Amino acid sequence: MPLPQSSPLPIPQTEVALMYDAVHLFAKALDDLDRSRHIDITPLECDGDITWVHGNSLINYMKWVQVNGLTGLIKFDTEGFRRDVTLDIVEMNKEGLNRVGKYKKEGKYWCPPPPPPTSLFSYVIAVPPPPLLSLFYVGPDSGANYTRTYSEIQQGIVESLQNKTLIISTILASPYTMLRETSEQMTGNDRYEGFCVDLIHEISEIIGFNYTLKLADDSNHGKFDQKLQKWNGMIGELLDQKADLAIGDLTITYEREHAVDFTMPWMNLGISILYRKPTKKPPNLFSFLSPLSLDVWLYMATAYLGVSLLLFVLARFSPYEWSNPHPCDTAPEKLANEFSLLNCLWFCIGSLMQQGGDLLPKAVSTRIVAGIWWFFTLIMISSYTANLAAFLTVERMESPIESAEDLAKQTKIKYGSMYGGSTWNFFSSSEVPTYQRMFSFMESQNPSVYTKSNEEGMKRVLKGDGQYAYMMESSSIEYITERYCDLTQVGGPLDSKSYGIALPPGSPYRTMVNAAVLRLQEMGRLHVLKRKWWKEKRGGGTCQDDESKSSSKANELGLNNVGGVFVVLLAGMGLASVVAVCEFVWKSRKRTLQPGGLGITAQSVDDWGLRGASGEGSVRLPVCLGRRDANEGAEDEIRRGCFHTLF
Repeated sequence: MPLPQSSPLPIPQTEVALMYDAVHLFAKALDDLDRSRHIDITPLECDGDITWVHGNSLINYMKWVQVNGLTGLIKFDTEGFRRDVTLDIVEMNKEGLNRVGKYKKEGKYWCPPPPPPTSLFSYVIAVPPPPLLSLFYVGPDSGANYTRTYSEIQQGIVESLQNKTLIISTILASPYTMLRETSEQMTGNDRYEGFCVDLIHEISEIIGFNYTLKLADDSNHGKFDQKLQKWNGMIGELLDQKADLAIGDLTITYEREHAVDFTMPWMNLGISILYRKPTKKPPNLFSFLSPLSLDVWLYMATAYLGVSLLLFVLARFSPYEWSNPHPCDTAPEKLANEFSLLNCLWFCIGSLMQQGGDLLPKAVSTRIVAGIWWFFTLIMISSYTANLAAFLTVERMESPIESAEDLAKQTKIKYGSMYGGSTWNFFSSSEVPTYQRMFSFMESQNPSVYTKSNEEGMKRVLKGDGQYAYMMESSSIEYITERYCDLTQVGGPLDSKSYGIALPPGSPYRTMVNAAVLRLQEMGRLHVLKRKWWKEKRGGGTCQDDESKSSSKANELGLNNVGGVFVVLLAGMGLASVVAVCEFVWKSRKRTLQPGGLGITAQSVDDWGLRGASGEGSVRLPVCLGRRDANEGAEDEIRRGCFHTLF
């Protein structure tokens, strides 16, 4: 009924006004009927079959009579429906009832089709069974005049949310929603903490509503049950009107988008692989050989022998490598060549070790060979030195898998996901051959490779000792690897998806929640919250600190890293000692077997008159600038000396 602009008396309730007008109309019709004819009063029984003879006449008079009552003009059509009704459309806001339109209908009751999309809205109130009211569109000449702009509608929704308490459905999942770690007894929303708890708190502060967190009854995200033909989890609670919003690690999927409404994403992510870090291999004793492969070492040894042999041949072939072994003798019978096979080997190994030698080529051909060999050794030694530093100081850990393709190509390492989740749905509906093959493999495994939660999958990876990989959202993997240093993410994201806040279909709050999420994103609050719960709270940043400490200084080299060098040194020293003994025994035996060859003795020195005045035991020996012949004995060399020196 129309609301009076001002009235000194209190406004009666609608039921009282309608009852008063009904009695007033009945009395008026009965009075008109009594004036038109004589009315006989006949007692009747409610259970009897006898009716009042004036009953139909009274009903007709009630249809014809018009009365101005508390609810306006009262008149009915021939079918008994009230006509020419004028009603005020009111809306409840924080200040109370507010008139927002007027309803007027001429003729009988009518329910037209819903309105087309337009910036202005016209509605009429239809009255189904109480207490429900529905809004319908009518033409501009009749019906409800209910015109409001979009901003006015949104403002009305915001005002309707003021101090209103919404039910927020969620599930326990780190770090989105977790039970608060405290020894005190907590109640209500104080029992929970996490990224989503802080996010919904920030949104409620912007919009201005209250909320109550409620865990989903079955602790599921939301999956459509084909047998029961209904949704479970948080999606099911929205559809069953048990919650107004659902928040958590809830992925926006095609099926869920058709069942409920989602806000704009508050986090973007993708499916990735959680795997155990490979164990560090103990350092090899001969790790100094690791910078070059076995093939390279063999090629270098072959090149060394080949260059030495070529240098020996060219030195023998070139006349410029032959020289006079005795400079004092101007007409020597024999010429000497310094580049014997052993000297060539020594020259090449000296160049390879960057140490040089006392032999230098004289001919152009041998100098070309030496220059090319020096260039070769320069490149190889530089490459070896640069790579050696990396091999000795950087810990190398090889993983058996590097991507999803590596998982699909093998059967030794098992892999799975959370059954019924968005990751499982991705593999089950994928048309990529690799992912189809992976899904078939997971379905065929017994015992099952699926888990009931991400936490169960993480524990299975830890206990699997490299024999199990778990596929889940990359954001959750990032959270886990910040706290469990034995786990790592393998490969990049397999797809692209997002988390969003779910609302019942057609919810009027979607636009406001979208605006609040966008505002938090522009303010950088989403980044701050992620850093807080990923890298700071609940042991976050542990593995990152370990990596920064290890990368701040070079790894110390232990005996296991360079022990092989000491082994080579000891082996070389032992070999040199053995060779020296062999040389001494061989030379002594050779001189002993020569006729009269007893070596240099003190008596022979006295016979030659070579003992000097420098004291007892001091011998002045001749030294010639040229090299002696290999078949020439020590006594012959002394006899042909050019000058003497103390020995």
